[in-house]
Amino acid sequence: MIIQQGIFTSSLRTNRLIAQTANIQNLSIINCYIGTLYVNNIKVDENINIIGNLTVHGNSSLNDVDVSGNLTVHDNSLLNNVNISGNLTVYGNSSLNDVDISGNLNVHGNSSLNDVDISGNLNVHGNSSLNDVDISCNLTVHGNSSLNDVDISCNLTVHGNSSLNDVDISGNLTVHGNSSLNDVDISGTLIYSTEKVDTSGNLSLNVIISLIDCSGYNITNNLNTTTNIGQLKIITLISGTTYTLTSTFVNNRTRAVFTENGSLVLISTGINGWAILSNLEVTVTW
Repeated sequence: MIIQQGIFTSSLRTNRLIAQTANIQNLSIINCYIGTLYVNNIKVDENINIIGNLTVHGNSSLNDVDVSGNLTVHDNSLLNNVNISGNLTVYGNSSLNDVDISGNLNVHGNSSLNDVDISGNLNVHGNSSLNDVDISCNLTVHGNSSLNDVDISCNLTVHGNSSLNDVDISGNLTVHGNSSLNDVDISGTLIYSTEKVDTSGNLSLNVIISLIDCSGYNITNNLNTTTNIGQLKIITLISGTTYTLTSTFVNNRTRAVFTENGSLVLISTGINGWAILSNLEVTVTW
């Protein structure tokens, strides 16, 4: 179906319009005549108004589109200047620019969002890159996330690595992985993933907090360096009287001895090793 400069109102009466491929310029679909548009692939170069739902069983490229109901895409989507009064669900990768969503955005793939307003929740089951995005509810990312100039009115939860710059979070930030934070305001609580360690070996670089239990015996752990500059690592002795950590610290120090309730807060400087932000009952030596 190829439509150029066509307007369908009372001349087309049906509850559903079904097509394999739709290349559309200037299409107006009124709910009383076409409630839902089903296509396999859709490309809209100019204007389309849909008072109802739009379901695409294929790739979608939408420019200057208003959808009063829900938009569901069962493949990749490219959206520019799109207003959606309901929910947007994408079962594939998504690239959104200048998009307003009054409901929820659910992406089952990677997402790239620029200048996007979401009145509901944003759920991404893949990697996400967000720039100039406002989210009125929660943001949940099951993958890596890069956020710049983002406002979140509720909670941010990341199940992967995160890089945050100029981000405002009115609720809690929970990170199950590494995080790099710059110019970040959190009104709630910052929650990191935690591991409990009771045997010798390497501490995880993918977990921020390591809680050490060496009650009844002595253990020694090693903390490798990382090229992820700015990564935090918190190590606390929760049970036991002495504990030894080997690593590369700044100023060429390599050994840290914890006494009871000892704790270190470290930040990575890259190849130069770990810098100490906070030291409680720990002796760091060569």
